[in-house]
Amino acid sequence: LSGNETITYLSYEQRYYIEYNPSEEFRRLARLRNLKVEVVPSCELNEFYPANDIEIWKVSRDKINLEEEDQFDTEQKTKVSVSQEKNNHEALLWRMR
Repeated sequence: LSGNETITYLSYEQRYYIEYNPSEEFRRLARLRNLKVEVVPSCELNEFYPANDIEIWKVSRDKINLEEEDQFDTEQKTKVSVSQEKNNHEALLWRMR
């Protein structure tokens, strides 16, 4: 579980697939969930463990879009609440028949 302030570090080994680019696909999926993926620069990593085909990614909430997501969540909860209220009312009327 993660919150709005959580930072997750991932190790990504660059690989080639004919069907898709895993790095691009991960970033696409992350954006859909309002996550930001940044590559940690090699100068910030321990020089004792160099690897040209491995990147360290810093994944965190995209604060720019966080307000939009909160607004969307509120709108969705309101729609569900109204829908549930309507269903409850219809069920009550049906039982009264």
